[in-house]
Amino acid sequence: MNKVNPGAVIVAAVVDWFAQAGWFTAFSKIYIAGLGLTPQQVEEGKTHMDAWPYIIALVANLVMALVLAKVIGWVGEWSAGGGARVGFVLGLGIAFTAMATANVFEQRPLSFILISAGYPVVGCLIMGAIVGAWKPKGV
Repeated sequence: MNKVNPGAVIVAAVVDWFAQAGWFTAFSKIYIAGLGLTPQQVEEGKTHMDAWPYIIALVANLVMALVLAKVIGWVGEWSAGGGARVGFVLGLGIAFTAMATANVFEQRPLSFILISAGYPVVGCLIMGAIVGAWKPKGV
C-alpha cells in the first residue's frame, strides 16, 4: 500500500498556492499582455472577480500534491531532493508540455508560454520537495 502523509499534501498545496500567486504577480505585466488584455480591462474585470478561481486553484494544488506523493512513494524518493526531482520531471514532462502545446495553438507569445506553462514546473518542484521531505509514518 502506498502511504501518503496528508499533512505534507496540505502544506505543499498551500505553499504552492502562495508561491503561484507570487509568480503571477511578479510576471503580471507580461502575462496580461500575453492574454491580449489592457491594464484597464484587467481592472474592470477585478470588480466581477469572485473566490472561485482561488478555490479551484487550491483544490487543483491539493490534487497535484496528492499525485506527487503517490508517485514519490511508488519510486521510493523520500527526501526533499528526491521529491523535487520527481516534481520537476512530472511538472516538465506533463504539465509544461500540455500547457505549452495548448498555448502555441492559441498563438500566445513565447514570454506568456514560459510564464504560464513554466509555473507548474516550479510548483511541482516545490511541492515534490515538501512531500518528499515529509515522509509518511511507517515508510
